[in-house]
This record gives sequence, C-alpha cells and structure tokens, in this order.
Amino acid sequence: MKCQIVLVFLALGCQRPLHVPVAANAGRPLLQVPRAAHPPLLAQHDDDAIWQTAVTTGPWLQPHSREAARPYSNARLLWDSQDLYLCLYAADQNIEAHGARHDEPLTPLDAFSLQIQADLPDAPTFAVEIAPTGTVTDSVIRGGQPDRTWESGARLSMDMDGSLNDLRGEDDEEWVAFVALPWSRLGIQPAAGTRVRLAMARCDTPKDGVKRCGAWAQTVQLQ
Repeated sequence: MKCQIVLVFLALGCQRPLHVPVAANAGRPLLQVPRAAHPPLLAQHDDDAIWQTAVTTGPWLQPHSREAARPYSNARLLWDSQDLYLCLYAADQNIEAHGARHDEPLTPLDAFSLQIQADLPDAPTFAVEIAPTGTVTDSVIRGGQPDRTWESGARLSMDMDGSLNDLRGEDDEEWVAFVALPWSRLGIQPAAGTRVRLAMARCDTPKDGVKRCGAWAQTVQLQ
C-alpha cells in the first residue's frame, strides 16, 4: 500500500488532535470506488438506489485500535468526472451543534472531519468539516499550516433523526450528510485508476458524558 502515513486532524471535536492509525489499514487492498451511473440527488436517504451501488468503508475504528468505535459511523463513496460523492452516517444519541456561519469553529460538538490528498509526493491536504446543521468549515493544509481562504465548493444536504441540542428529551437516533466535493477544488484529475488518500473521523459525547472518537483512513482507487 502507498498510504503508509498518519493523517492528523487539526480541529476535531476532541480535546487534542486525533491521529488516524495507519495500522487500521495495514495489509488491506485499495478500496475501489465505483463510478456513479448518474449524479446522486443529494436530498435523498442513504437507502436510496444510487447509494446501494456505492462502496462502504465499514465501521470506523477507535483511535489506535482495530476495535469498532461506538457510536457507529461509516461512509459510502461514489464518483464521476465532476465530483467525489460521500454519504456520511453517524449514529448519535445526543445530536449537538452550534453555529451556522461558514468557516466558523464547529468543535467541540458534533461534526464529521475529512482530509483528502492526491496520492502524490508533497500533495496538499484538503480539510473539510461538516456539522449536523449543514455548516461547512474548510481549509487547505500546506507545511502543516491551514489556510482557511481555500473553499471546497462542497454541496450537501442533511438528514436527521432526532432533535438538535435537546439534551433532556428522548434519545436521538442518527444524522447523515450527503456531500458532493468538486474535483477541481481538490486539484485532482479523476479517472479510472486515480488514487486518493482519504481520512475521516468524528467524535461524540453521548449522555453519559464520555467523549468517544472513531476514524477511518485508506488510499482509495477510482474504478
């Protein structure tokens, strides 16, 4: 595998950076991402037909462990000549988020954090965070320094089964982000055989007050 690296999340909902463990993917084959038969409509459900053709990451893992993280998270991936498509799923007993302005801090409450690199030497890292409110914070990282003037151009829709910031009500179930990331903003020329380094993570604090994190990282190849 080429992806013998550790991607560091600079702004997760954790008290310190979360390192996505290389060991979690050691020895795995490249994850093959199918080409979408047509652009997914983002205002969908994750059981709609187009997402059934996607590849899934499987359950995300606890940091520095091969154990599945709880609460459960996963992602499904598709691509076409214009966009990388992701369906990001988060089981969540207690959905919390604040802020609605683009590029404002999303942590320490609920958010997905993505990092994307072309599988090339010295490629910049593109970081995108997504909150249950649909708020996006994005940056490009060069030399370890984030530049928040970069814009991902992400298009997305959200689906939520629960009540946002209702800490005393019934338990929530889940939230899902449907995301389209333009290749042109990522500096990647998509084609069958193109390889991309991808890392994803999220942290969550259920009602017991114990923060838990899950992460996934692998080199993927476009089919």
